[in-house]
Amino acid sequence: MLLRSGKVITTTLPKTRTTNKSKCSYCNKSGHKINKCNHPMIKQLNNNVVERTIFSHMVIPYISVSKKYIRLYLCSLSELNLSMLCYYTNIKKYCIEDKKSSYINLLIEYYYQKLNQNLNTLTYMLSVISDENYEKYTNEILNNSVSLNLTFEVEEMILDYVYTYRPPQRKFNIQVVSSQQQSTTKTKTKTNECPICYETYSNAEIIRTGCSHNYCKDCLVSYFKSLNNSNTSPSCACCRKIIITLEIKNKKTRDEILDKYCNAQLLPPDQPIPPPAPQTETNVQQNTYGASSIFQRMIFNFVLF
Repeated sequence: MLLRSGKVITTTLPKTRTTNKSKCSYCNKSGHKINKCNHPMIKQLNNNVVERTIFSHMVIPYISVSKKYIRLYLCSLSELNLSMLCYYTNIKKYCIEDKKSSYINLLIEYYYQKLNQNLNTLTYMLSVISDENYEKYTNEILNNSVSLNLTFEVEEMILDYVYTYRPPQRKFNIQVVSSQQQSTTKTKTKTNECPICYETYSNAEIIRTGCSHNYCKDCLVSYFKSLNNSNTSPSCACCRKIIITLEIKNKKTRDEILDKYCNAQLLPPDQPIPPPAPQTETNVQQNTYGASSIFQRMIFNFVLF
């Protein structure tokens, strides 16, 4: 700008403030750093290590082999994921150097220190693990038997512990039918309320028995698991009738119930439901008497001889 005196003044524009927002190097989101990241994947990684640590500690008879199994799993993770686990567990400050090996050593000791619990607590924590993960961890240990230096005797001990804590699921003689097959039966319940947990569910989520009573999947599966170590047949909680058929509309739930808890297969739509074979006391007595009479006649003939 030119003044009357002949001087020229240059006007400078005010500087705009540039805000440098921090950006996380793990989730690539701005507003926080990597040590403050709360991405759900980090919690999932932590749960995976915790479950594997509990499982290996309970089923593997040697601590050194159990730690070696955890080391194998941690080695399969990337260095960034291991670093995030150190941030999540607040042990990053103890890392002398940012290396994958130092992360693994610290994480193994950290998770095993968290296992300073009594046997009842560890047994309960083991029971919380899903059946899918329970089978997955068992296969991981057996498939890595060479890397873990497992002998045949140790593998047998591991399998004994696996089946002791969670025996193979017992299956029942229950037919799973479609909704069209039981449409002619009169529904006794007007609402889709589970009589065990008293929660209301939609028609697609409910499971209906042959006696027209509704249950949710979680309560029915828990009841089946409670009968795993007994010889009793599953019965309806409302009318005490033996459960012979189940109407399951959800395909995923139907396939899971068929695969895990039912010996009988899914009936085709045009096939009628077979009535249960009556077991009278006379039939049972006749069968028992027939077997015992043969045995008695063998002893009688032997004495006469």
